[in-house]
Amino acid sequence: MHPFLGVFFHWLGGLASGSFYVPYRQVRKWSWETYWLVGGVCSWIICPWFFAGVMTKDLLGVLCSQSPSTLWWTYFFGALWGFGGLTFGLTMRYLGMSLGMGVALGYCAAFGTLLPPILKTVASREEGVDRVLAEVERHREHLAAGREVERGFEQHVDPYLVADRLFSGVLHEHEEPPA
Repeated sequence: MHPFLGVFFHWLGGLASGSFYVPYRQVRKWSWETYWLVGGVCSWIICPWFFAGVMTKDLLGVLCSQSPSTLWWTYFFGALWGFGGLTFGLTMRYLGMSLGMGVALGYCAAFGTLLPPILKTVASREEGVDRVLAEVERHREHLAAGREVERGFEQHVDPYLVADRLFSGVLHEHEEPPA
């Protein structure tokens, strides 16, 4: 039964992802600020509090038991999420669905892949900053030696290789060596 439940939730997520813009067609005469504010209030304030209240026995007790640092980072990333939602709405309005989705999801994939390891290992502990900068410089020199910089990156630069070279030592330096 569990695989079918997983398939159902994937289907439901795909349906929601593909149809969340449908109500906005009815409010074309509204300014984008108005319909994004209405959508934002529902999806960022009303629904999270409702579902958290339904699914948690003591919601305020759970929130009060968190450290100030945890709450600050939660609110900080929530504000970034809100800013991202605002810019996503502008992307859809000015670039359209096809190009807008590609641009927005591309940025999400790039930043979502690179920022967590940077924030976790480099920025939060202030460890490895010099190593990251040295790897960036070494990669720039590698590209310059291959004349790829002068050609304006006409050849494909593999982002996975770049990320692997940047974070290979930083991410694994805190792990225990194999026995």
